[in-house]
Amino acid sequence: MLRTVPRVVLRAAGSKQLSASAGRFAAVSTMRSISSLSRPNAARNMRARAQMPRIIGFRYGARGYADVAVYDRSKPHVNVGTIGHVDHGKTTLTAAITKVLSEGGGAQFRDYSDIDKAPEEKARGITISTAHVEYETGNRHYAHVDCFGPEVEFATPNGSTVFARDIRKGDILLGPDGSQRVVQSAWTGAKDMYKVTYISSAKESIEADGFTCTGGHILCLRVDTPVQPPQQAEDGTNKYSVASVTLEDGIPIYHRECFDTYEDAQTYYNAQSKSSFVFETTVEQFLRLPAVTRQYTRMYRAGALQFGKPSVDLAIGNASEAEVAWAIGLWLSNGDVSTTSFTLDNDSVLAKLENVATKMGMRVLTDKDAEHNVVRATLSADLFSTKLAELGILESKAIPDSLRRHTIEVRSALVAGIVDAAGNYSRSQFELVQSANEHEALIKEYVWVLRSLGFATHLSQRQDAAQRQLCVQFNGPLAEELPIATPNKHGVATQPHEATSVSFSISAIGMQEFCGFEVDVDGLMLLDNFVVAHNCPGHADYIKNMITGAAQMDGAIIVVSATDGQMPQTREHLLLAKQVGIKKLVVFINKADAIDDPEMLELVEMEMRELLNEYEFDGDSTPIVSGSALCALEGRNPELGVDAIKKLMAAVDEWIPTPERDLDKPFLMPVEDIFSIAGRGTVVTGRVERGQISKGQELEVVGFGSPFKTTLTGIEMFHKQLDVGQAGDNMGALLRGVKRDALHRGQVLAAPGSIKAHKKFLASLYVLTEEEGGRHTPFTDNYRPQLFVRTCDVTAILTHKRGPNGEEPDNMMVMPGDNVTMQCELLAEIAIEKGMRFTIREGGRTVGTGVVTEVVE
Repeated sequence: MLRTVPRVVLRAAGSKQLSASAGRFAAVSTMRSISSLSRPNAARNMRARAQMPRIIGFRYGARGYADVAVYDRSKPHVNVGTIGHVDHGKTTLTAAITKVLSEGGGAQFRDYSDIDKAPEEKARGITISTAHVEYETGNRHYAHVDCFGPEVEFATPNGSTVFARDIRKGDILLGPDGSQRVVQSAWTGAKDMYKVTYISSAKESIEADGFTCTGGHILCLRVDTPVQPPQQAEDGTNKYSVASVTLEDGIPIYHRECFDTYEDAQTYYNAQSKSSFVFETTVEQFLRLPAVTRQYTRMYRAGALQFGKPSVDLAIGNASEAEVAWAIGLWLSNGDVSTTSFTLDNDSVLAKLENVATKMGMRVLTDKDAEHNVVRATLSADLFSTKLAELGILESKAIPDSLRRHTIEVRSALVAGIVDAAGNYSRSQFELVQSANEHEALIKEYVWVLRSLGFATHLSQRQDAAQRQLCVQFNGPLAEELPIATPNKHGVATQPHEATSVSFSISAIGMQEFCGFEVDVDGLMLLDNFVVAHNCPGHADYIKNMITGAAQMDGAIIVVSATDGQMPQTREHLLLAKQVGIKKLVVFINKADAIDDPEMLELVEMEMRELLNEYEFDGDSTPIVSGSALCALEGRNPELGVDAIKKLMAAVDEWIPTPERDLDKPFLMPVEDIFSIAGRGTVVTGRVERGQISKGQELEVVGFGSPFKTTLTGIEMFHKQLDVGQAGDNMGALLRGVKRDALHRGQVLAAPGSIKAHKKFLASLYVLTEEEGGRHTPFTDNYRPQLFVRTCDVTAILTHKRGPNGEEPDNMMVMPGDNVTMQCELLAEIAIEKGMRFTIREGGRTVGTGVVTEVVE
């Protein structure tokens, strides 16, 4: 995704306004406003603005600037937060901490709904992605950051971004090619989700190879080699074994037969069937199969999707809908816009077209081009062109929604026509190659249809001397399953063992909220009752918010459910916490009231200590507290409830050190949120990274364009005034004479001249292994992940560092697990300095971490 402007998120105060006498506590939650998004319904924008509460601090009443308390620095200030897997109770724990500490005057109780959901969003069941809460213990003052998700956002035509949960039918989004997409429909929900990834040696894909689905999704799998040749036993004996998998009542069963001699084993092996077989299973059923059985299986295709009753009748005369769809596919590939003329190079295709045309009530007029060995075929009547016009594609080729959501038979016939006109077949897959300049949008619609039919589809690009080309490769089913007219053209497979299957992996994501939508060109598509990402502008999952939140923390409370133990997000949050510099954290094993067996708690604790050590935290000494946040909130079972929360906060006080603030260096604060306040000006919020700043001082805004200067006219933190902001403060800064549109999330406020924006630098990069949650395949030059640093994310282009004379390194391939120095070029200038740490992500997962070693330009 190419984006020169990062997301712009509006943050507003919680629904309750607290006076200066409210004491030591104020709470801030966030809501989303997308008034800048282009919409046909302007009234909804006005309602959104009317519902938005007052902004954090800088309250402005009829008499001007409201009186607020002065922030008290008598206690050390620490930024701490909750991290961990979805649905393990992070927000419930935050609420429980405020309840328990409120009994001693250290906080004002904030219940779950106050922290988790803005009032106007409760009806939609939408989880807010961040919440800041203030509280005190006897020793310290805390600002609490609650990091959770999901977090999905998309680019808009005016350069800002919008969260998927705020997208509605009719909204306009910006595609990766710069064109606009209109949202056709949208959905929300929550499911246990799984990631299915195709493992292929094909050229680097320009989009994710795989899909996200629920556990009930159907997979069509194949065992290509059901029986293995005799193998000598590994136990040191002279026995031999033959391993095999057979299909019994639709379930693959693993067998291993042992023999005393090689001859007996070979005789048994020769007698077994070597034919491959196909079976269907759900994701959850597949994961319950023994590992030794799963290793024999390969993905043949996923379940084809049913979209309900078609909205259009394609039949013409006596020609069926599938036959007309085949002709449409033929025309989309090799037809002329505004006419019904085709260019064909195969007699079998021409014969089928003549047959279909006769059924439609037309003849095919042909004109042979001997020089190019092709035939120009034109339909004699307007019936076919009328149908194309009804579909809205006669003047501009496309696959309309009425075709994309038609029956499986019609979609298969449509693909068959496309393949007959423009496809090739190698032994491994079908392949469609067309000009990216002329057909890019159409090719991506091909991919949409192919994936809706369950094909493992790979989209890559090629560059020749004349033009950039897009290549679609997909696994070849049996000829009779895809009704092409040329079963022998280019060696198309006609036997099961010749059709392609692909290796794959499945990983559990956990319970995920999703906000899916479909746009009129490409984007997200609803598959059964879940969402799959295709080629979506601005896509970033819940981890993006965790990166931003963790960057504000001095320490963390990692929450793990006693019923689930560690989960994928537990590991990724630990990795990211380490990456942003968190050195110590405390573990809270939540939901202990749901466990009857004490040994289960001991097992979870042991696993967490091992995991902490794996990520280079002090797993042996880190405090681990078991309890129940819900019990604390409901006032029951005090040992697991209130007492556990007190024990947790005592551990936080003792274990997480008071940070040494970097006050002597020049001031720097990454911009997290931006607000406009009528009569006052523009406010930006963020955590001060280093230095100090006083009201009236000059600041420089750096990143995403030319730097410019402004003056700081006011500072607040948690509704309290500050004369001086310093490192570690989560503060709001009121800026003089700056319009909101000039500021963007990801910029920094800095002492003038102390930091500059750059696009190119050298970095020392570690690439995560598949076991660490990273890539399973290598990458080469011009790899384009998303780079996350501070509050910013931007597309990066990674290339190898060349020698002094431009010579390439011996190995251009970067493997998972490698430590490598690479040159990084960003698509937008951001504030960069030597020693700065960053994270790179791709396809919804963290794939690497790095540190800037040298700024190039």
